[in-house]
Amino acid sequence: MVGNQLGSRTSKLKTLANYDRIFTMSFLFGGKKIRRGESVAVFDVGSGSVGYAILKVGGTSHRQGGAGGLSMESAGRVEMVFAGKPEPERFSAGMLKALGEAAEALRKSSPKIPSRIFCILSSPWHVSQTRVISYKKDKPFIFHDFMLEEIIRKEEENFMKSAAPSSGERGRIIEKKAVKVRLNGYETHTPYGKKAVSAEISCYFSTVPEIIFSKMTEVLEKKMGSAPIEFHSFSMAIFSVMRDIYSRSDAFLVVNVGGQISEVLFVKENVLLESASFPIGRNNFLRGLSSAGHAPSAASLARLHSEKAITPEETESFARNAGLVKESWLGYFRKSLIAMASEFYLPETVFLLADRSISAPVAEAISGEKFSQMTFTESPFNIFYIAPESFEKYCSVNACQPDSALIIEAIFAQKLAEI
Repeated sequence: MVGNQLGSRTSKLKTLANYDRIFTMSFLFGGKKIRRGESVAVFDVGSGSVGYAILKVGGTSHRQGGAGGLSMESAGRVEMVFAGKPEPERFSAGMLKALGEAAEALRKSSPKIPSRIFCILSSPWHVSQTRVISYKKDKPFIFHDFMLEEIIRKEEENFMKSAAPSSGERGRIIEKKAVKVRLNGYETHTPYGKKAVSAEISCYFSTVPEIIFSKMTEVLEKKMGSAPIEFHSFSMAIFSVMRDIYSRSDAFLVVNVGGQISEVLFVKENVLLESASFPIGRNNFLRGLSSAGHAPSAASLARLHSEKAITPEETESFARNAGLVKESWLGYFRKSLIAMASEFYLPETVFLLADRSISAPVAEAISGEKFSQMTFTESPFNIFYIAPESFEKYCSVNACQPDSALIIEAIFAQKLAEI
């Protein structure tokens, strides 16, 4: 496969024991702490499936080495089933049905009752944006926590107005996090009590349509009981985890190829600066193979291709048929990067999160295209494939085989649970 597997170059990775440098600023709005030994449930609501996992937070602290006291007791994934083309109503109905089935599967897989539930949403179930707020005064002032809260409250109102759909449908804020603070032009991780004449705050907001929020909550309460439910965006989860683990640079791209939708995240100076999504994902690649006469073995063929376990004739056929979808995917990806590069140079580092079955054609598309003119050094992208084994230092897996998305969300949930 083109690119590197994240974790194979451990000298360029740092452990979560070092994440305290930005930990305080990133999660000002955390919930109640989880006691060691308690169980936590995670649901990964994607664009083509719903994953589930039961976690146990306890044992060795991540600050003492090991897997950070985080273990995954069970995990699985339920595919969304659509009758025909996934139109909005069918899409929502398919997601809610898969969420209910995932909750039932989780309860059957583990007798432990979770004390907290994290529901992590990918596109298209949320809208998010990082907004930069400038605050200045003629005379020096002391920066206090109540000042930050008031700045964020006012900007939240502006965000909700800009994120509101033309239909007038109400939204529910699920995240509002200060991810970076500059005082007098300098970044600080301990801003409270310091004197300044200017402040610049980078705030991340995300919202969910109220009707989707209510229906997901109803499903989880019915299936899981009365445990508190927290909603978060996968954009924040993967940004936070990759930023904290990977210390080579403070700028990178994340390419997340979901079931129906792909997302691109642009991180610069440790801030999730921009994001984009487009309607081509793993299922489109598999449908391309199916329409070429490989149904119902498209997924198996793609998996065998990634493992280089097919004949030269099958390899040629796969490349030809997958290439049609790859070109379409690449067109959307190129447009996303052009928009992002209109104001800033793009970083060279790219983290690729995709099903192993289609990771090769996606990585080939990214590396084969001449995007170097968009990077500061005019160098080609350096692609790292995010494999589940990349995170074995941070999360131990007990008799289950979770995918990378669930492990990333498990690490993210642990961070939130320990605040």
